[in-house]
Amino acid sequence: MQENVGGAERAVRAVVGPALLAWGVVLLPEAPSPVPPVALIVMGALLSETVITKVCPASALVGVNTAAPG
Repeated sequence: MQENVGGAERAVRAVVGPALLAWGVVLLPEAPSPVPPVALIVMGALLSETVITKVCPASALVGVNTAAPG
């Protein structure tokens, strides 16, 4: 796939992704249901993955491209 995640968006994802991941891990042992913490972990992992690969399939699906042309 073509890169579609630009610099500013990557910076935000680099902060929010690990924060969601950590939040889910912290909540998991005490949660009455594991679904919400696991959802946070998955969202955080996906955001973190897009920082590394510079590709977001969801953005590609709706036609959003914040990467610099070239």
